Amino acid sequence: MVRLSYPNLFKKVAFNDDKDPTFSAMAVFDADGDTHQLVFKTLQGLLKEEFGDEAQAIWKKLKAKGRHILHNGEEMEGKAGFSDEVSYISAYSDGRPLVFRGKSSNPEYIAEEDGIVYPGCYGDFLVQFYTWKNKNGKGVGCELKGFRFRKDGERLGGAVPASVDDFPDLDDEDEVGGDWGDDDTGGGDGDDWT
Repeated sequence: MVRLSYPNLFKKVAFNDDKDPTFSAMAVFDADGDTHQLVFKTLQGLLKEEFGDEAQAIWKKLKAKGRHILHNGEEMEGKAGFSDEVSYISAYSDGRPLVFRGKSSNPEYIAEEDGIVYPGCYGDFLVQFYTWKNKNGKGVGCELKGFRFRKDGERLGGAVPASVDDFPDLDDEDEVGGDWGDDDTGGGDGDDWT
C-alpha cells in the first residue's frame, strides 16, 4: 500500500508547454520499507536484462540528471507528505487509468465527482516498468495502469472541498429556491445598483 500524491487520474494535465497532456500520479512510500526494495530491485533487474554491463552506468547517469524513476523524498523538500524518510515514483499514462475500491472480483469504480480519491489517501498502485532507448539515451520508464483506494489519510496540500455538513440545516418552514430579489434586502425589480 502506498500514499497517493499529485493525482491526475481523471483528466490529462500538461506539466510543460512542450509536453503532451497525460494522466499521472505519484506513489509515496517508506524509504526503508519493502516497497522501496521491490521497486529498486525491479528497476535494477530491468536495466541489467536490457542493457547488460551498461546498467549501473545508465542508472547513475539518470540519477544525476534527475530522470530516474525511484526518487528520494528530499527531492520534494517543502512539499506536504515528502521528507528524507520517504521515497516516491512518478507514473504517467496516455490512457485513463483504472480507479476503483473494494475487491478486484467486485470493484466499485470511482469517478472524480465522487471525491473519494485525493492527495494523501492510501491504496494500491498498479504500474508497468519498461526500458527505453532513443536519441536522448537509455533508461527505464513507469506507466500508470491503475489505483485502488484502500483508506483515507490526511489530505496533502490544497483546499478541502466543502461538505453538506458545512451548511446549516434548513427548518421545515424555510423556503428552498425562490426569488432572492423579493425580500427586504434590495436587489428586486426597479432597484438601481449602479
